[in-house]
Amino acid sequence: MNWRRSRELFYAIFTVGGLLSPLLAVIALHGMEEDLRRKAHQMKFGSRANPGINVVVYADDFIVTCKTKEQAEQLVPVISQWLAENVGVELSLEKTHITHINDGFDFLGFNVRKYKGRLLIKPAKENKLAVLRKIKGILDANKSAKQSMVIRLLNPVIRGWGNYYSTQVSKRVFGYCDHMINQMLWKWVKRRHPKKGAWWIFQKYFTKRGNRNWVFADGAYTLATMSDIRIIRHIKIQGRRSPYRPGDQKYFETRREQLLLKRLNGFQKKVVRKTDGRCALCGCNISPEHFRRWQVNDDDGILFARMIPERLGGHNTVENVVVTHRWCYEKYRQVHGYDELPDNPERFLSYNERIVNGYVVWTGKHAPNDEKRPDCWTA
Repeated sequence: MNWRRSRELFYAIFTVGGLLSPLLAVIALHGMEEDLRRKAHQMKFGSRANPGINVVVYADDFIVTCKTKEQAEQLVPVISQWLAENVGVELSLEKTHITHINDGFDFLGFNVRKYKGRLLIKPAKENKLAVLRKIKGILDANKSAKQSMVIRLLNPVIRGWGNYYSTQVSKRVFGYCDHMINQMLWKWVKRRHPKKGAWWIFQKYFTKRGNRNWVFADGAYTLATMSDIRIIRHIKIQGRRSPYRPGDQKYFETRREQLLLKRLNGFQKKVVRKTDGRCALCGCNISPEHFRRWQVNDDDGILFARMIPERLGGHNTVENVVVTHRWCYEKYRQVHGYDELPDNPERFLSYNERIVNGYVVWTGKHAPNDEKRPDCWTA
């Protein structure tokens, strides 16, 4: 159900934290909405076609929405009776709440609330504090660990939590979490060097990259930030489409590819479209799963690489950068090395570039600033 399009979301009854297996719960709760809508029509909540209630079920957690508080209070015993008769479980009144949408409620780690008539879904406050407590626990447990080890421990937590909330209104929360993480890191490094000055500590543990001045990095290891995670709105699946129906496979494949392109910045989109999503070296399609792993887990199965290496004057231009499989690129460099131009190098030059004595020379007024495209893997 798309909460943003629900016009009947005024009062909500919701229950969370049950003990049923998620899969069994989905099976057991199947049919609850139809029965409750029929009962709501009998209780004069609305017409048969629109009785005025909606049900949202996820595993063993569910929400029932209706128009008034009185209707919500009347539905609680109905829901309890339905669960007892059809599922054989008792509705926990301690975990069941009735609330107005303007006051909001937490569901699956999200806070659902209307602000001046506008519905916003944000990360729940308790979940935000929980991830910060987890990060603090990791730092406290690794007070004397190497910086690279701490980065490897923190990155999965930061990326995982951020990606879970990347479909909703989370940008401000991401910025707050990044600020608090930086505060924790500063205390962590200050403890390690109590007699050193702030500037010395900053130079040892932090660096500047692009417009960011506080980048916690150690050589090839860089701490991930939630602010870098793009907010991509969820697109509701059409009608009765199913990934298990052969006739809908094309629909889900197209939908998956569109979602992947949304997670790329403008420069990366141009590079991917240049080869129609194929590896520039082997010509095979790069599967959506490879892109998903690269985007979510920072997996190195694919690379955005310069065909003309930087040492030969190659820049991060759309013409010079290609998307390839990592193993294809490594095999290519084993044969050609980094001091050799590729075959027919003119195809990798922009209109402001030309080759002079085996090196790329920029003939325009301003050479491109490669630091503006840090997401490209540079050779």
